[in-house]
Amino acid sequence: LEIGTCVGYSTLWLAKEGKEIITLEMEKEKGEQAQQVFKQFNLPITVLVGDAKETLTKLSGTFYFVFIDAMKKEYITYIQLLENHLDKQTLIVADNIISHKEQVNAYVMYMQKHYKNVLVPVGSGLLLSTKR
Repeated sequence: LEIGTCVGYSTLWLAKEGKEIITLEMEKEKGEQAQQVFKQFNLPITVLVGDAKETLTKLSGTFYFVFIDAMKKEYITYIQLLENHLDKQTLIVADNIISHKEQVNAYVMYMQKHYKNVLVPVGSGLLLSTKR
């Protein structure tokens, strides 16, 4: 599961392994652009357009990998909406942890309290998390 498609660059890397990807994008134009790119590669990617807070409530099943790179202040809401859909070994990767420190602070504090975490200081900073 990817929250924050933009034009699909990260999605293509995630889908490279051939696993089914569901990606969420708020902006209709970006979602449509990403869908056009994905068609060229014939990969199992589903793009859901709309506010992730609403879309996440409609998803079912278990996710074993979650990549979060959307509205920074909403990271905490996204993870809380997803918790019933996470396996004990689900890997959660959140981007922009260093570059947007103030905006993701509530998320980081929540994750430190409820999850095992590793901060990877590459690029904008990634927080890797799994359930305790």
